[in-house]
Amino acid sequence: MTDSQSNESQIIAGLLNGEEKYWQISEFAKLVDDRAIQTVDGWFKDLENNLIHYVSREKNSGRKIYSELDLQILKFIDEGRKKKLPLDVIFSEIPKHFETRPFPTDSEQTMKSEGLDIEVFRTKLVSAATEAMGKQIAPILEAINQVAIAQQSLQLESNENKEKEKIEKKEQQLLNAILIKKIESKLRKEALDKWEQLPQEKRERRVGLFRKAEDIEKRSIFIDSYVVERIEDEIKKEMDDLRATFEEI
Repeated sequence: MTDSQSNESQIIAGLLNGEEKYWQISEFAKLVDDRAIQTVDGWFKDLENNLIHYVSREKNSGRKIYSELDLQILKFIDEGRKKKLPLDVIFSEIPKHFETRPFPTDSEQTMKSEGLDIEVFRTKLVSAATEAMGKQIAPILEAINQVAIAQQSLQLESNENKEKEKIEKKEQQLLNAILIKKIESKLRKEALDKWEQLPQEKRERRVGLFRKAEDIEKRSIFIDSYVVERIEDEIKKEMDDLRATFEEI
């Protein structure tokens, strides 16, 4: 029996035996004072997005059903917020105080229904990053080549010099490629350092009932986003340094 089927069986058994109460979000949010439905719903979405705690669903409609365990967690979050504690701190304490509900084996499909298709997001991000990098780097490479050609054209007059120009141009292109690779590697290292500084609960996902592992997909998306956001500025900075060097010659 999968975790999803187990959750459904527990709900049905609880309803039949009258052993446990269940609520939909409109009634569930009223069980704590002065909290809007959107606030309570947002808390539990964040718990799922961070793979901390799963909320059961109705089999046919897919609507969330909140149990007494969810109510205990809700009160715990509510008390923490009243004490002005950050949500990240509160969330990190939940697995220490409650036996959180595991995610079903079909959690990937569940995430898609919530608009959290990691694979689609990653594909779109990589595509956008590739396109953006191409647009940003192309004019900069052209500028580098133009500067190199302008410097070389003042000196090249003979066939021997023209042959030398071809060789130097290839060398310049190689240096350009090395420069870009160097910048990208630097940014990826910075991104990895930033990732490792994040709280452990943000970097891990639950694997099975009792074990957590680093979320490789989430780490890759974090690093890709970091590089895309900063590579243009880094290349421009290198270009400014090159121009300054050429002006001094």
